[in-house]
Amino acid sequence: MKKYLICCGNSNDINTWSGIPFHFLNSAKELSFELEGINLDPEKLTKYKLLWNLKQLLFTGGFSGFQYSDFFLRKLLKQANIKNNEKVLIISHYPFLPDVLNSKNFNVVFYLDATTKQIIQEYKLNKFISNKYKEKILRKEKLNYKYSRLIFTMSIWAKESLIRDYDVKPEKIKVIPCGANIQNKFLKEKDEIILPESPSSLEPIKIGFNGKDWHRKGGPTALKIVEQINKNGIPAVLRVIGVSNNVLPDNKYIKNLGYIDKSKNMEKFITEIQSWHFGTLFSKSEAFGISNRECFLLGVPVICFDVGGIRSTFPDDDYNYGRIFQPNEKIEVMTNWILETLKDYPSYIQYRKKIYENNQEFKWDTTVKKIFHNLSFIQNKN
Repeated sequence: MKKYLICCGNSNDINTWSGIPFHFLNSAKELSFELEGINLDPEKLTKYKLLWNLKQLLFTGGFSGFQYSDFFLRKLLKQANIKNNEKVLIISHYPFLPDVLNSKNFNVVFYLDATTKQIIQEYKLNKFISNKYKEKILRKEKLNYKYSRLIFTMSIWAKESLIRDYDVKPEKIKVIPCGANIQNKFLKEKDEIILPESPSSLEPIKIGFNGKDWHRKGGPTALKIVEQINKNGIPAVLRVIGVSNNVLPDNKYIKNLGYIDKSKNMEKFITEIQSWHFGTLFSKSEAFGISNRECFLLGVPVICFDVGGIRSTFPDDDYNYGRIFQPNEKIEVMTNWILETLKDYPSYIQYRKKIYENNQEFKWDTTVKKIFHNLSFIQNKN
């Protein structure tokens, strides 16, 4: 049975959906699993969007949600050119593709970071989508889950929503966190790990932020921690990747590195991440948090908030990989934890090495093997 990977975009493009489909496909290829990525181009349908939005505004009072509409989904799926009589297995990252109930020859499984209800609530989309239309798309999503063969989620948080909000049976759901978006060929041997210098008056503590959305991903919280460390008389700097200068505050403790294109400068990206003493993810809302997985893969501990699916980025007890704090935790408490962890620097270095030694957990290879192991049961039943 032929297998396809589908998302709301080009699965073969490293820039689609944070590179998740691309790295999934690349790992499957390296492991000799048969899987073909489907190239869909939503941009070709933008000419219909304005008229659809106007109609939606007139009839429902909302003006968003074109990407969930029957019209959009039918037009988009036609680009896949899958024959109607072709019996296939589809792994979909998008809960509305394909229309499972009306796709008789398709065995469909989903691999999700969040449900649509979570995305609408957590990312504050309620004000753009009318209640009537929201109810319609959630019913459609629920039917897709009902008639799918299996659902993989990246987090326990997403699994809980499937059970609570969509009445999916727990046994139909498998939680498999995704890998870090760094290909194996860029990883050093375990005895070649890059480690930061011990903090001193000349070598500041390096706290890292990696993400485009400075405010949602908690950049201001990370900056407050760095400011608090400096108030204690210890030099510290916040090194920022992915944020434009016009968004960042003018602050002497920020070192903005701009956008690092991992498709062209992966070694630069890796060197930067491994120079940090801690990564951060103090998000207000977060479906998962791949930046955490990238830090762990490279042997870097992370401090973050227990929000959305972030906890599932950690493989076990958070003390082994950093620390998960509650969103209302005081800046002083988080600052003190950092300073205490760095006080015995040789122990901190061993801490780093142990994370790196266990980095197989964070590779896409591990994720893909687990997914294909579960898919084998579906194939055996056909």
